[in-house]
Amino acid sequence: MSSFHGDTVTTTAGELKDICYTFLDSNDGIGKTNFDFKFLLPNGKECWVYDWKKYRPISEYEYIEFNIGADTASDSTLAYEYIHELLKENNDE
Repeated sequence: MSSFHGDTVTTTAGELKDICYTFLDSNDGIGKTNFDFKFLLPNGKECWVYDWKKYRPISEYEYIEFNIGADTASDSTLAYEYIHELLKENNDE
């Protein structure tokens, strides 16, 4: 079960869609999350990146802070580094 360990990433939903493994998109502003992005880490574990309690629809081009959910604090740190690397590679293309 993943938990929030304090790591976040500031980016857009659109950028996360470009680099994630799969995602859930409700983006209606009703629930605690609009987007849940799933990533497979280099160590084989999964993590999730999600907006938290925005309570409004979010534009795919709006920069916001997304939480990282992982099984352990060390997995969360790995996810933070991995996602930033993927974002940088995607922006360099």
